[in-house]
Amino acid sequence: MAVEVALSLFEPVYEDAAARAARMLVLGSNHRMAAALALHRAGNRFVALSADGVELSDEEFESWAQATGPRLAVEDVSEVRLSTHGPWIETRWAHNLPPAARERMVTILLEELAEVGIIEGVIAAPIAGEISSSDPVAFPG
Repeated sequence: MAVEVALSLFEPVYEDAAARAARMLVLGSNHRMAAALALHRAGNRFVALSADGVELSDEEFESWAQATGPRLAVEDVSEVRLSTHGPWIETRWAHNLPPAARERMVTILLEELAEVGIIEGVIAAPIAGEISSSDPVAFPG
């Protein structure tokens, strides 16, 4: 078995004139804290992702932050929270999230899950009511 990715993963949970947001939930893992750590690490990488799906290095990201550079795909990532179904995060982006950025986000999350030893499960968009606004998971430095 492998980690499956639901087709609905990037369906917006809300939209307004400025942004859209989607939630990612890791289901079926017996290692919830490891899955939470993988989501945390993936979220840190998502915010340095250009619209064409390229991860910016720390130096490139700093340069972008100080001037105008490539448009970043993801504007913000929430802290990881736990639900009864598994850990989840919310990602926000402006307008449409380009396919290259979506594909790279999935790859990043699969890499981070593998890094913590998770090779089975499902990455999905949670159904309304599946998640709660629990306290964020705390990770060391």
